Amino acid sequence: MRITSKAGVILGLEMALFSSHAGFGQAGVRIPVVTTPRFAFYSDFEPNLNDALIAAGVARKPGKPELFHSGAEASCFGKLPESARAAWDGAVDYYVKIISPAGSNSRQQYLLRAQLAGFEEELKGDEARQFVEIARSFRAAATPAYRACRWAAQDEKNRRWIEELKPRLAADEQKIGPMLEELYRKKWTGLPIPVDVVETVDWSGANTILRDAGSGHILISAENPGRAALEVVFHEASHILMGGGAPVRQALESAASAANFRMPGELWHVVLFYTTGEAVRRVLDDGSKPAYTPMVYEIFDRGWGGYRKPLETAWRPYVDGGRTLSEAAASLIGALTPPMDLPRLREFAARYTAAWCSRDPASVAAFFGERGSLQINKGSASIGRAAIAAAAQGFMTAFPDLVVKMNDVSLEGVHAIYRWTLSGTNTGPGGTGRAVRIRGYEEWEMGADGLIAESRGHFDEAEYQRQLKSGAAPPP
Repeated sequence: MRITSKAGVILGLEMALFSSHAGFGQAGVRIPVVTTPRFAFYSDFEPNLNDALIAAGVARKPGKPELFHSGAEASCFGKLPESARAAWDGAVDYYVKIISPAGSNSRQQYLLRAQLAGFEEELKGDEARQFVEIARSFRAAATPAYRACRWAAQDEKNRRWIEELKPRLAADEQKIGPMLEELYRKKWTGLPIPVDVVETVDWSGANTILRDAGSGHILISAENPGRAALEVVFHEASHILMGGGAPVRQALESAASAANFRMPGELWHVVLFYTTGEAVRRVLDDGSKPAYTPMVYEIFDRGWGGYRKPLETAWRPYVDGGRTLSEAAASLIGALTPPMDLPRLREFAARYTAAWCSRDPASVAAFFGERGSLQINKGSASIGRAAIAAAAQGFMTAFPDLVVKMNDVSLEGVHAIYRWTLSGTNTGPGGTGRAVRIRGYEEWEMGADGLIAESRGHFDEAEYQRQLKSGAAPPP
């Protein structure tokens, strides 16, 4: 029997944590699964282990199902030696505290990403180098469990995804790549771009870090399906062409400055989504059915809807080759510039509030453009002034003593946000007789005529129904 002192255990752990291994930040010689003119695709153990630990850490904190404690791998994990199971769980605990909650844009995850990609120059200072070494030691502890119970299946999945993408790249990469370099007015350097394929990445399914002016590293999930995988790869590669100081970003910033317009922080990314998506669509839409729909159109439905019309009317001519970059940027900024400033918007919103209190539904509808629309809680939109007046009449009939109070109105990106409180007694036909007081807001897209082109209203439907049954709480 070998007896080890506590001091010896501590010394051994310190040596394991801070020894140089193969050197700080070195990724070693990596062999790609597939190489194309612009991309080198990898299915490597270390990036996948890191991805799995981050995902397990994200799941563990709120008590959600996590790798090895649920699913197909749980049986394998349960048969491992206790030391291997404890090492995995200890590594996940470390990721829960230090790495997973920080998010993919954090310095912690960036440093690990840079180390795994071999970007040694990004590991600046003793603190950064020590951090990646500590994380590497925890990954080393987690290795036996991951290798025994997950890696073979994940590696097979990654390689299958790469092989399925390979013919698409062979057919279309040489069409899409030059088109994007022309649209972004910039070329990739340091080709091929390394692409690590893993299970999760994060909520987005892919992200990119930049190394210098024309190169970077892509991390992508093997869950990205079919033709969309081609767009995701080129979308991520387009981040390299759209980095700070890149021609398209400079054009947008110059146009915004000239118009004295505060450019929304996400605008460059919206433009990237649209530009790359359109380029990929034009190559994939070769008459086959169904036609390819770029990712940006799904995103429009989730909150970027206010950008759709400006992009299609002001930016698309540039993608079509009918407008210069500077002309397109100026046109896009012009299309996004609110037709009224904040003082006029406040005055407009005050009159709109008074219209709701007037019990005259036509006066509410008059604040909308001729083909304006009003949508409430993602229900069917009322389009046109007659339909909007009918929707307003519904509330006025249900609450004969209806009062609407404006809480605030603001300009947020391409939208005006109108916040309100509605109060009244449900004494209309079939009413419950209960008092209701509910807060909500409307997202307005203003038309060039200074009227509401589109309003999306939001309030807590469940609380509204509860108040109809039980009444509103007394005011504070």
